[in-house]
Amino acid sequence: NSGERIQSEFTALVTEVPLTNSEDRLPLGFTISVIDIPCKDVINSIPTRLEELGVVFEWADKDEGSLTVGPFEEKPEVGLVYTAIRQTYFLKTTCDNELMVSITGEATLEGLQSDGQWIGITDSKTIEQHSLEFFQKLDL
Repeated sequence: NSGERIQSEFTALVTEVPLTNSEDRLPLGFTISVIDIPCKDVINSIPTRLEELGVVFEWADKDEGSLTVGPFEEKPEVGLVYTAIRQTYFLKTTCDNELMVSITGEATLEGLQSDGQWIGITDSKTIEQHSLEFFQKLDL
């Protein structure tokens, strides 16, 4: 079951939310568009999928399609600089028409260094890579 495989990739939920403000957020670097599926069905499927993955989320404003996802931690591939990556996403879903939804947003990523210190990740390539992997797990 791919859902079980995906869920096991998330190593820990973060219960203490780090203080982030709008200056810490960086653009995802892309827009996801889902077409030929009713917009409302796509938007309603996101919380369901997040629950399946065991990722915390909160509608910042459901009427406007603003959703905060995370924070959650993942163990990166062996050999990378960080021992864990903490991710928080600030998503905006927009119905372009009845059969097309666009998802944009911002992210806050932090890397856990070997000395136990969390540092902000501001490299746009790294943010885009982790954001794309996150969206692949959503399987929209």
